[in-house]
Amino acid sequence: MNRTTAEFLEYLTHQRKYQEATCKSYQADIDCFYAYLLTTNTLDTQVNLRTIRDFLTTELARGISKQSLKRRLSALRHYYEFLLGQGYVTTNPFMLIGAPKVGSQLPQVLFVEQIEWIIKANRKRTDELAIRDDALLELLYTSGLRVSEVTSLTMQDVDFR
Repeated sequence: MNRTTAEFLEYLTHQRKYQEATCKSYQADIDCFYAYLLTTNTLDTQVNLRTIRDFLTTELARGISKQSLKRRLSALRHYYEFLLGQGYVTTNPFMLIGAPKVGSQLPQVLFVEQIEWIIKANRKRTDELAIRDDALLELLYTSGLRVSEVTSLTMQDVDFR
């Protein structure tokens, strides 16, 4: 690890109060970029848009996911912003490049038979929470709401009319 990376991680830890795991991820991302710079004989002060694009292309060819690449770009953008603020570089070329689009995953859905089995199993319960759970299951099943949406409902969200 070079001096500027150590200073940056120190800054993240003590001034920005980043968690240790976040700092380790940032360090790994920065180390990966420096390893790439070594293969191209490029100094960190010589990095430009072309260098970044070539780095991204290389990472994608290595099989890095777009989500990981997005995180790596974010770490490097913050790192170069720090270098700029400390006077180590004159520009932050990472500000010129957008993050790759990351496709969202489709939600997992249950088959009708699975939903019916869950509702029947709940109706066999005799404890006091069974009625509440039955109402929640019916709400999930009939409305198409996500679990996170249902769990965040409050009494004010319910129209009793």
